[in-house]
Amino acid sequence: MMGFMETSKETVQHRGLTTALAVLLLLVFFARGAAAIPRLSLTADEPAFVGPGLAYLQTGDLRLETQAAHPPLLFVLTAAPLLLQPVPDVTALPGWAEADLATFSRAFVDAIANSLPAATFAARLPVLLMALVGAGLVFRWAADYSGAWAGLAALALFTLDPNVLAHATLATTDVGLAVFGFAAAYLMLRLLRRRSAGLYVAAGVALGLTLGAKSSGAFAAVMLPAVYGVARGFRRDGPPGRLYTCFAEAAGLAGLASLVLWALYGFEVRPVAGLGGLPLPFATQWETWLGVRTHAQEGHTAFLMGEISARGWLAYYPLAFVLKTPLPLLALLGAAAARFLRAGPRRWAAEMPAWLYPAAYAGVTLFGTIAIGYRFLLVV
Repeated sequence: MMGFMETSKETVQHRGLTTALAVLLLLVFFARGAAAIPRLSLTADEPAFVGPGLAYLQTGDLRLETQAAHPPLLFVLTAAPLLLQPVPDVTALPGWAEADLATFSRAFVDAIANSLPAATFAARLPVLLMALVGAGLVFRWAADYSGAWAGLAALALFTLDPNVLAHATLATTDVGLAVFGFAAAYLMLRLLRRRSAGLYVAAGVALGLTLGAKSSGAFAAVMLPAVYGVARGFRRDGPPGRLYTCFAEAAGLAGLASLVLWALYGFEVRPVAGLGGLPLPFATQWETWLGVRTHAQEGHTAFLMGEISARGWLAYYPLAFVLKTPLPLLALLGAAAARFLRAGPRRWAAEMPAWLYPAAYAGVTLFGTIAIGYRFLLVV
C-alpha cells in the first residue's frame, strides 16, 4: 500500500512538472511572437486579407473575397480586432466601387496610417493565438501516444521552430490552415479509437474551419474524410456491409464541413457562371476555386537558385524543406519515419489520418506550379 502511494505521488509530481514546463514553453512562444510583431513591417498579403475582412464585417459584401482568393474566415478573424478602434468606411475607399483589390488595399493602409502599428498588432494577434492552440494540440497528440514527456518534446520542437514563429506573427492564412487541419486529423484519430457523437461533430467542425481558412483547405475536406472512411473500414467488426457505414460516416464529416463553410458565407446561394449558371451554396467560394485553378494553370513567377520561372520546379519545395527546417527536426523525422515503416500494415492502417494526409498534401504541393515559399509546407 505504501509503495502504491509513493508511486502515485511520483506520478502526480511528474505530471505537475511536465504541465509546468509545457505552460512555460507556451508562454515563451507567445512572448517571442508578441515581441516580434511590432518589429515586422506589413507584408504585401496582409492588407489584401485584412482589408476584405473588414469590408465583409462592415457591409456583408463578398466581392473582394474572390480577388483575395481565399474564404473569409481568417480575413474576418484578423480584421475583427480593428473594430475596437476607429476604422475607415470601406465603401468610401478608392477601389471599392470597382472591386479593385490592389487599389483598395493601398487605400486601406493609407486610411489607417495614423494607427498602423496598433492596427497591425491587433490584426496579427489572432493568428498568434491560433498558433498557441496548435501548440497545445501538438502536446496533447504526442502525450496521448507516448506520454507527457513525449508531448513536452513535441511541444518544444513546435514552439522553437523558426518557421512556425515567423508565420504565427503575420495576419495571413497559412497558420490557420495548418492548425485547423491538424485539429481535424487529431480528432478523427481519436474518433477511430472511441466512438462519440461529440467527437464526430467536433471533427466535422474542425474540418469546416480548415475549409474556411484557405482555398487549399478543399484538399483536406476531400482527403481527410476519405482517409477516415478507409481507416474505419480496416477497424470494422462484423460483415463487409459495415463498409457502407464507414463511408457514410466519412460523407457526414464532409457534409458537416461544407455546412460550416456555407455558414461562413452567410448561407449564400446564387448562380455560378463558370459552372453552367447553376445556383450553388457558398457561390463566392466556387468562383474563388475557379480563379485558383486558372492561376495554377497560368503559373506564378518565382525565384530559385538564380532562376526565374512561372511553372515552378520539382526541386523547389524539397529544397525549401531541407534548407529551412531545423536540422534536429529533420533527423528526428527521419528516425520516426524509419520506425513507422517497421511498424507494419496494421499500424499504418490504424493511423492513416496522421500520415497519409500530410504525405498526400506534400505530394500535391511538390507538383504544383505555384512556388511561393515554405509557408505552403506548414501543413506538413
